Amino acid sequence: MSTWAVTLGTYAIGTEAAVSAVKVVSNRRLQQYSIIRSDTTIIPEGKQKPLSISLNGTISGATYSALQTELAQLRGAVQSTTQTLTLDDERYVRVVSSGFDYSFITTDYCNYSAKFLASLPYFLAATASSYVSLTPASATTYQVNRAGDVSVPLKIVIKANEVGTIADGIQFENVNEGTLLKFRGTLTQTQQLVIDLGYDNNNIPKYTVEVDGVNAMSAFEGDFLSVLTGTNMMRLTGSIACTVSLYWRDGYYG
Repeated sequence: MSTWAVTLGTYAIGTEAAVSAVKVVSNRRLQQYSIIRSDTTIIPEGKQKPLSISLNGTISGATYSALQTELAQLRGAVQSTTQTLTLDDERYVRVVSSGFDYSFITTDYCNYSAKFLASLPYFLAATASSYVSLTPASATTYQVNRAGDVSVPLKIVIKANEVGTIADGIQFENVNEGTLLKFRGTLTQTQQLVIDLGYDNNNIPKYTVEVDGVNAMSAFEGDFLSVLTGTNMMRLTGSIACTVSLYWRDGYYG
């Protein structure tokens, strides 16, 4: 069970600055196309916009000077660079400040409003998920089940075993998603191939193909894979002289 805890970076909102309301707004990018000589309008399904989050509350101090100190701490937390905002201990979102205002009620009391835009249209699970398949059989599917509301980036780590070299023999796919990738390079003993759509970047798309930390994008072809909500059937085709590990971070709309 999650525990309510509003934090912004390392600053815990609700200790010095009380929170009276949290508003989370989710929108789509929509366009309208009117049909000539008709009252009908075509509205294609648009993609989700980043989450918009606002915090409203109060700040109090024993004196005007104490109030100024508390206000400065809150403003410093709000107007920092991109940082992590949590509303509980199970989910977070990466945000940037889009506005901050406050109004004095008395010399030791004021109201404030802080607004943020998130990098993604959903919250991220605080705890990541993983699946490890030791020496998988070629062309055999492996079932990966996941929670969450949205498709999220998948990080694939393939490590060559001690038994030999893998050359131009790695194909990996998500059967349910209908996506497939191939690695045309070579992996020798204990070398590690990492293919990541954005898992290491808080699910923000970032296309990475590396062998032992060295860029290997030139040997990659096909799709960067995601994992869908529910069941995903994963399949490795080719050499089985390897260990496959999968990593993802679930996403939730609320």
